[in-house]
Amino acid sequence: MPFGSASCRLEKANRQLVTGDMRTSRRNRILSFVRVRPVVTDDNDSSKASRTMPAICTSVDPDGQTVVLQSNMHDHKSFRCDHAFRSISSQEDVYMHSIKDFVKKMDQDLVVLAYGTTGSGKTYTMFNESSLKKVSPSSSSGVGEKSDGLAFQALRDLFSLKERLIEQNITITLSFCQLYQEKFYDLFQEGTSVGLSLRENASGTFVEGLKEASV
Repeated sequence: MPFGSASCRLEKANRQLVTGDMRTSRRNRILSFVRVRPVVTDDNDSSKASRTMPAICTSVDPDGQTVVLQSNMHDHKSFRCDHAFRSISSQEDVYMHSIKDFVKKMDQDLVVLAYGTTGSGKTYTMFNESSLKKVSPSSSSGVGEKSDGLAFQALRDLFSLKERLIEQNITITLSFCQLYQEKFYDLFQEGTSVGLSLRENASGTFVEGLKEASV
């Protein structure tokens, strides 16, 4: 199962990278978070699912770091991560307990990867599809803020920090690309279908030709 495999790989990486107290080394290692998606209407539609598939019960232990998958009374597997979010967790909860502290500090590189099968909630957690169609950021209506994903909440915090630290002349640039079949595609370049390549130089790794927009 992809969920279990991902958790095991990340947990193994954590053990290799962490030395000393885990609470003081969050910034120096890979952090793994698991979010349990709630059951939606389509999940109960028997016409869209195979009747031979076993029902899997997912639960989160009280410690908030252990996820248990149970397919029957005697078969269960548990996976430990840095934080596990129950199905009732809000978008704000996920952001608050995962990347908010890193965004607020702005003192290191941060990469957020959403991993899961189709329909597991990756787009919702990162963006929320309804938020992609909402009003412009300059609007003060607040439409969609309660369901904004990690990307929109992080951007809102970054712009807020920029306003408070205006004397430091902070510049924010954005790139938006898609990785598909080992090629990167610039989503800021309308109508283009040219795949871009990943390169590396003395400054680090970058996508060659990817547009950066100042905001």
